[in-house]
Amino acid sequence: GEVFEDEKRVVVRVELPGMDKKDIDVKVVGDSLVIEGEKRFEKESSNGRWRMMERAYGSFHRVVPLAADVISEAAQASYKNGILRVELPKRVPSKPKGKQIKVV
Repeated sequence: GEVFEDEKRVVVRVELPGMDKKDIDVKVVGDSLVIEGEKRFEKESSNGRWRMMERAYGSFHRVVPLAADVISEAAQASYKNGILRVELPKRVPSKPKGKQIKVV
């Protein structure tokens, strides 16, 4: 997966080809994004009079560490063309690079 970050949000992109979006479960656990799901795959082949239905299932579990504190209840996830994209707003907008030091 890929993680992008700007001042206001963290965006996570994960490739999950051949999935149905209702089979994908996304949640924030601690300071990580947890993506779970089930891959279903059906193949039909016929051999003369016999028709065979082949079914395969596979579950997956991915954990993506989040560098920032995010508002998980305001997160938005979308799944399109085999790519899951999760956008998480940051709790405190921040500039990812550099920290201002007060001169006294």
